[in-house]
Amino acid sequence: MACSCEIHLSLKFPSPCNRCGTLSGGILNYIPNNPIPYALARDHYIPETTERSQIEALIASCQTFRRTAQAEISTLKWCVSDTQAYEDLLHSLISPMNKMPNDILGEIFSHLCQCDDFIDVSNKYDQIWVLRQVCTRWRKVVDSRSLFWRNMKVGILPNVIGTELNHRVRTFIENSREAQLRVSFCNEWRGWGNSVYDGFRDILDESDRWISLETTTNVIHHPLVQKSLQSCSLANLRKLSLQSGYVGMDDGSDHFSIFHGSTSIAHLKLEHIYFPVILVKIPMNNLRRLILKNCSINPFEDESSANFSSELNSKLSSLEELTWDSCDFHGMPSMEITFPSLHTLSFIHNNTEADSTEFWKILHVPKLINLKLDLRSFPNVELQPILSMITRSKCFIKRLEVSSITCAAIYVINELSDVEELTLSRMDLHPVIQSLIWDPKNDKNALPSLRKLDLELIICEVQETEIFMHLTDFLRSRSHNTTDCHKCLTTVDITAEIGLDIEEAHVALKHLELIGRECGIAVTVTCSMDGTC
Repeated sequence: MACSCEIHLSLKFPSPCNRCGTLSGGILNYIPNNPIPYALARDHYIPETTERSQIEALIASCQTFRRTAQAEISTLKWCVSDTQAYEDLLHSLISPMNKMPNDILGEIFSHLCQCDDFIDVSNKYDQIWVLRQVCTRWRKVVDSRSLFWRNMKVGILPNVIGTELNHRVRTFIENSREAQLRVSFCNEWRGWGNSVYDGFRDILDESDRWISLETTTNVIHHPLVQKSLQSCSLANLRKLSLQSGYVGMDDGSDHFSIFHGSTSIAHLKLEHIYFPVILVKIPMNNLRRLILKNCSINPFEDESSANFSSELNSKLSSLEELTWDSCDFHGMPSMEITFPSLHTLSFIHNNTEADSTEFWKILHVPKLINLKLDLRSFPNVELQPILSMITRSKCFIKRLEVSSITCAAIYVINELSDVEELTLSRMDLHPVIQSLIWDPKNDKNALPSLRKLDLELIICEVQETEIFMHLTDFLRSRSHNTTDCHKCLTTVDITAEIGLDIEEAHVALKHLELIGRECGIAVTVTCSMDGTC
């Protein structure tokens, strides 16, 4: 056994070069592969004293060799990494992408990042920030296109590092140059730590360039915002969207006074806001579009009905588009409210029948041509007050969109003889289509001026396919090939959701397109399968 051990101990490890420190001949040539020490270990051989000292010396040699080898491996890894980077650089010089001019590359980025989209400075994974991280050239191309840097969205989230947010904010402001800005403080706003204030202060300092602001009221109520914006007129602001940042209705108190100089506002959207406060605090003489959603319209307790009506008439005289969405009309004034320039009115599922009826009684809109009625919450609401309002205003409705009304209210549609475009959805269309063929009340064709009809159908049961027979009769009644009927109808667009097992509906839809061609009417059908029917 001693002989075997001596053979093992006679192995020699190479020494590193005195000049360069590397191992000559290659590392793999010196990996220990003598089987004798493994055999000794399996036999539980106990070395003698002289052999032990030799083994310890050999262990020290192994350790020295290993450290030298590791150093050389690290050097080789660094060489491989640098060589790979150099090779990639050479490939990039001859790649097709490198031949593409910067202006074309910028156009490609424009399709990826729509100019109307908001850039989220709180999200490092937003497309614009990802593009800037690809390479120096891409960063320069993105930064040079000022159209990208006009719409900023800010949301202070718990996982956002303040220094990163501040850097992205400053990058946005620098790249936007002197362009007008659209700013949005999203609903996820969480707090105002010191680490994020620097970047936020930079945004406020650019408020003279804001032309659009979307925010929640808890943001503008904060002392930092109040202090920064009180000294700024926000004179260039043209679009303002306010949403309550609290549970329930926000009465605003004096915080909305920061908008006292915003005389250019043309588009105003309010949600869960007490409207009379806004009416007093925000200039509305140039307002063209107003959207009220879940807002309270009740006048102040100490304000008379006549004064409130007069305030509405004077400040909203230039209003052209109005949306009342689920507003509370309790306590509406009894005096007439006139919108002389209003041409588009959307009325969406209000809270109570009585209040909405009172609203139609006091409304006067002489130039109204576009009317949208969506009564999904109260489909049984009486539509006679709406018809009375139209008659009283002496307006001519050209485009009508109706959703979720009952069959009993269909007669109102036929009374609007000036309608040229009609959209029907979320309702029982069987009697509607029948009433469009002939108006029995007036003994004539219903809606004689109708040019375009849009229908949204949901076919969940086989018996509902009967509506296609009514549609066929309707198309033939408006055929351009006959001389005893009106020839205004040119387009019918049908969107249908069909149950998975109703094959008859597909055949009927194709048949409608054929009937349309025969009658000289362009019929377009868009069909989708709905497994939830």
